[in-house]
Amino acid sequence: VVSAGEDSIELCGGTHVGNTGQIGLFKITAESGIASGIRRIEAVTGLNAIRYIRNEERILQEASEVLKTNPHDLVRRSMKLAENLKDKDREIAEINKTMASGSLDHILNNVKEVNGIKVVSGVVDNMNGADLRDLTEKALDRLTSGVSVMASKSDDKVSFCVMVSKDLAGKTAHAGKLIGQIAQVADGKGGGRPDMAQAGGKSPEKAQEAVDTIFELL
Repeated sequence: VVSAGEDSIELCGGTHVGNTGQIGLFKITAESGIASGIRRIEAVTGLNAIRYIRNEERILQEASEVLKTNPHDLVRRSMKLAENLKDKDREIAEINKTMASGSLDHILNNVKEVNGIKVVSGVVDNMNGADLRDLTEKALDRLTSGVSVMASKSDDKVSFCVMVSKDLAGKTAHAGKLIGQIAQVADGKGGGRPDMAQAGGKSPEKAQEAVDTIFELL
């Protein structure tokens, strides 16, 4: 039984000491919620606490050496690098957009017609989902009426987007159903609305083959 004056009397299965001096250094290592209203605090004491702190200092020093700074400036240096990385990502995204716009004219030179339906298709590299949708939509706008099928491949995956003009959506062609079959070729799956659908695949090397199935499906 552990008593704290008259305020608290509890049963406890823990280890107790005669005074706090026996504990020595006390270092909290983790804190988490294990149930509603219940928190768990994990800590080390004595020599284990010293070993823990020394290991943390070693990790901090190694991180500082990697980032070519001192421990006191590590946070500032990390924040600066993170911001620079965001800037580079934005620059890359803009470059990809520019390249995609240049590819659009080339893609539109290869418009085909299948059973009276105009089809525009293409494969680009390293384009995110939003930009791929934008490219697919721009290609469809140039057709006025038809089906637009685009894919973006990277090292380990491929993304697909299919759009169908309003006059054909759900009647002559269903984007959601088409993309499901297209994605299967690249070991993927997906679905969506009659006018727009997206999917992903695990085999980027099959991107062109997958896109080309649209001509068989229509």
